[in-house]
Amino acid sequence: MMKSADKVNASIHAKAFKKAMIRITLIFIVAMAVLWQVTDQTLAYLISLTEAAIITISPFEMLHAKINIAFVSAVIICLPYVYIELYKFISPALYKKERKIIRWSTVPFFVMFSIGGVFALLVFIPVVLHYVSLFYITDIANSITLGSYIDFILMAVVMFGIVFCMPIVLSILSYIGLINTGVMKQYRKHVYLSLLIVGAVITPPDVFTQILVSVPLIVLYELSIVVSWLLAAGVKSKSNVIEVSK
Repeated sequence: MMKSADKVNASIHAKAFKKAMIRITLIFIVAMAVLWQVTDQTLAYLISLTEAAIITISPFEMLHAKINIAFVSAVIICLPYVYIELYKFISPALYKKERKIIRWSTVPFFVMFSIGGVFALLVFIPVVLHYVSLFYITDIANSITLGSYIDFILMAVVMFGIVFCMPIVLSILSYIGLINTGVMKQYRKHVYLSLLIVGAVITPPDVFTQILVSVPLIVLYELSIVVSWLLAAGVKSKSNVIEVSK
């Protein structure tokens, strides 16, 4: 009987997951179709960020670039919906505390990801491209293939979007008890060093650019500590109130 019940539950979960994936796919297709209408304007803006000439070296490079722009943009736009669908699917298996923190983090996740993407577009990418342009030689044609240029920009936007979600991720881990502010403070110097190395790796060999990237990462880590501390203080305060009421 138990095996039969397990099979029924597994079948129900499989059907629910399938329906969720179908809804996500449909929403994604609609988003990509809508965003496709503005790929020309988006591409024109991205090309305006560099002083180098953008060239194509294959018949399908322009099409590929537009598809990449529409695809990545649709993924970013659909993230909140995907998050909600996945939450609805896994929520029955979560504890009340875990469900609460996931619901709380939905909007902040999207906001921080968006801020990271905007930071990449308005600060990181223009600064890096300007720095690289200083090494251009007037006697040599300075050209960038469209595919590599768009891939660089999309990678930077997604990477900074993910990195800017660090306070939310660390706050969740702190809330559910996997880490605490004491550990985060204890290893602060190690994290700083790691972030400086990351900043050096992903930027040109220029101190200003490295600082431009590393400082926001360090600020995000400190923000993670503050948010984690506030969450821990809130939980402790709530538990004290419950104990007093008893």
